[in-house]
Amino acid sequence: MTGLVLLLPSWRSSAAAPGSESPEATFSALERRSGGRLGVAVLDARSGNTFDRTEPTLNLVGPGEVRDTTTPAAMLGLMRAILLGKALSETSRRQVETWLVEAKIGADRIPAGLPAGWRVGHKTGTGPRGETNDVAVAWPAEQGSPVLIASYYAGSDAPLAQRSSVLAEVGRVVAKYVGAKEP
Repeated sequence: MTGLVLLLPSWRSSAAAPGSESPEATFSALERRSGGRLGVAVLDARSGNTFDRTEPTLNLVGPGEVRDTTTPAAMLGLMRAILLGKALSETSRRQVETWLVEAKIGADRIPAGLPAGWRVGHKTGTGPRGETNDVAVAWPAEQGSPVLIASYYAGSDAPLAQRSSVLAEVGRVVAKYVGAKEP
């Protein structure tokens, strides 16, 4: 979850929007600016996620290994605190929201399954062993109350497009659950 560090408001002015360039490049630039582990440590304390290493080794997690990992449930808690709660100032929360909504990478994942007219912001994650993830906040056109989605898919050697389509299906299931019309 390399984009998580972008949630810290003190780096807002130097951070590129997640999805506008490689998340690893953005994360590495932020690490250099902060002098290392500061951003990750702050997020650890707030979210319960575990991060022991920095980019790019952060993405190398062996089978059964739990360091530098998170769960969909932990990610939903973090998203709730950051996007809907009081973890950030209003200005910082809106900046994070803007970055997520403007993300270009991964439009074929959760956003592809959500109905037209929904406003959606998301952050993808892709690992070297077929891990294909997406977390999103979506505002249904019909009701306006945000919906948080975290979907992690692993253990497949299918091509990336096929794995991404699984996450698009998650978007369709969520939309159906909240009573939206088919995309």
